[in-house]
Amino acid sequence: SLNASINDILKFRRALTFMDEQHPFGDAFGPAASRNDVISSAQQVYQRLLKMTPESIMLNCDVFTMLADEDEGATTNLAKRKALRKLFRPDANNELSQLAFIQSCDSLYKKLRFFRASVGNASVIDHALETIIDFLFNFILALALLSLMRFNPWPLLVSVSTLLVSVSFAVGSSASKYIE
Repeated sequence: SLNASINDILKFRRALTFMDEQHPFGDAFGPAASRNDVISSAQQVYQRLLKMTPESIMLNCDVFTMLADEDEGATTNLAKRKALRKLFRPDANNELSQLAFIQSCDSLYKKLRFFRASVGNASVIDHALETIIDFLFNFILALALLSLMRFNPWPLLVSVSTLLVSVSFAVGSSASKYIE
């Protein structure tokens, strides 16, 4: 829905502050400020998870079930388990190689960076639109104030607009020649 509450906006801002840290995936994952950091941290996490199944050379995805548990002895959170399986995509034997694990972490990091860039771009666009709207509002307010003071702003506005149009034609042709 398009109706966002103040609480939703505050949660979103708080989530964005977590993304700007050196550890956006949490302290247990390790540093993830760059792709190289993500790859080395993912290797270390894979080795730690592999120690949970010492007889295997590949990570068994039953580890994800343990990670998805809320508390010890509690039932598995199926939504978390499904999200983890979707993220890491184990093979037919329900196992995950180190390369696939690192690729999944890298893919998630790229999505995170893309999202952060999108939010940054949206902020720049919002600021530009705010500047334009502020200018238009102040211009209309100035015209209204001049009209209230019994000053006719229209002759001044017409003469200034004539000057601006002629300057824009002169600059426009010069700019197009320069660009060519």
